[in-house]
Amino acid sequence: KKFSIMPLDTEHIDMICEDIKYQFELGIVDCILFFMPLHPEGTPAVDKAKLLGDKYKIFKDRLDSMGVKNGILAQSTIGHGYALSEPSPYKKIINLNDGYEDTVCCPYDDGFCEYIKYTMSYLASLNPDMIMVDDDFRLINRQGNGCACKMHMERFNELANTDMTREELYGILKADNECEYADIFIKTQKEAVIKGAKAMRDGVDSVNPTLQMAFCAAGGYAEFALDIAKILSGENNPIIIRVSNGVYVPIGTK
Repeated sequence: KKFSIMPLDTEHIDMICEDIKYQFELGIVDCILFFMPLHPEGTPAVDKAKLLGDKYKIFKDRLDSMGVKNGILAQSTIGHGYALSEPSPYKKIINLNDGYEDTVCCPYDDGFCEYIKYTMSYLASLNPDMIMVDDDFRLINRQGNGCACKMHMERFNELANTDMTREELYGILKADNECEYADIFIKTQKEAVIKGAKAMRDGVDSVNPTLQMAFCAAGGYAEFALDIAKILSGENNPIIIRVSNGVYVPIGTK
C-alpha cells in the first residue's frame, strides 16, 4: 500500500485535487488520507470529528467522482504531547520517570474511550476507504517511559501484589529493567492501549464492521503494534502497519 497524507484545506481544493490526480496517474499512491488531529480539547470535548468531517466530505465528493480512493489519518487520538488550546476532562498520562502530567490522554480512562469510540463511529459514517491511526497512540515510547497515573499504579499494584508508589517503582526499574516488575508494568501499558484500540474499533463497527483500519508504528520500538493493528484491522481485512520509516528532516541536515 502507498499512501499520501493531504491537508483538509478546502480553500485550495482545486490545487490539492490536481496534485492528488497527478499522484494517482503516476502510480505514486494507492490511497489519499486526510490529516485530522482528533485528540480531545475543551470541556465538554469539542466535536472535532464533525468539524473536520464536514471538510472531508467536500474532498470526498470530488475524489469519489474522480475514482480516487480516499480516507482519514487520525493524526492524533490520545495526543502527541503538544500544548492544548483548552484542557479536556479526561485523565492524562503521568510520566513514570518524573511524575510530570502530560497533555496526553491515558487510554485506560473510560471517558476518553467513550470520546474516541464516538469519534471513530462518526468518521466511519462518512464512508472513507480507510482510517489510519497515527503513532501518538503509544505509552512506553515517550520521554516519560510509560504511564504511572493513578489507574496504572492501581493496576500495577493489583497484579504485583504490592503497594508501590510511582517513585518506588521507577527506582526499581531504573536499577533493573528486566525484573519481574518490569514485565508487570509493561503489561499495564499494553492493557491500556488495547482498551483504547478496542474502543476505536467498536466505534467503527457500530457503523461499518468491514471498514479497513490501519496503524502507524513509532520510532525504533514498535510498541504493541501488531496487537493494536490486529484489533483495528476489522472483519476479514488485512492487518496493515505503517513501519517507522518517516523522514521528517531535509536531506541537508542528515
